[in-house]
Amino acid sequence: FGVGIATLLTILGVILLWPTGEGRDEAIASGRQLGFVAERLSATVDDEVLTECSYSTPEDIQFCREITFIVNEGPEAGALVAIPPINARFDSSIPPLEAGDEVILGFEASTNHYFFADLDRRSSLVWLATIFAIFVIALSRIRGVLALVSMATTIVVLLGFVAPSVLDGNDPLLVCIVAAAAIAITSLSLTHGLSPSTTVALAGTLVALVLTLGLSYVFW
Repeated sequence: FGVGIATLLTILGVILLWPTGEGRDEAIASGRQLGFVAERLSATVDDEVLTECSYSTPEDIQFCREITFIVNEGPEAGALVAIPPINARFDSSIPPLEAGDEVILGFEASTNHYFFADLDRRSSLVWLATIFAIFVIALSRIRGVLALVSMATTIVVLLGFVAPSVLDGNDPLLVCIVAAAAIAITSLSLTHGLSPSTTVALAGTLVALVLTLGLSYVFW
């Protein structure tokens, strides 16, 4: 009975704290004005050349990496672009690159400036996730499928509810407690099914969340 009441309260909390998206839009707009928001575009390394830096002197010879990329998407898809020269001695933030490597470039529209963001690991991550899902389903079958669904639900709650709701100005602690309760109810029910042991575990989790919320407001 208590778990059922807690579930209803959790649903009510999600409804009351559900984000409108206004806070997220304002944060993005403010970030663009301050120059903190940049697009992420896939690109392919065209060439990397090691040349003497423009500021190099005979007394202190320094070499720079000059890297060009072919942009695969965005306003200049198909274009050949370059990033600022990278000092090979002092700047090790960009790993060694070869022609044909897939990377992610950042693009700042306000300055029409490209910069290296990261290697493009999306294909590798998709393969790893697929292999992981296959092993989970093969070993646990229906329980494995339900566990994967609960993991996906957790990601949806964090990205679709918690972050936007906090950006809307809602109490971060209350949002996190409601989200944790929703994740616990969904994950435990899907992964372990409805049973006395699941109910006990769920009740203990919900009591701990309520105590955390109450003590936080008392001592904060």
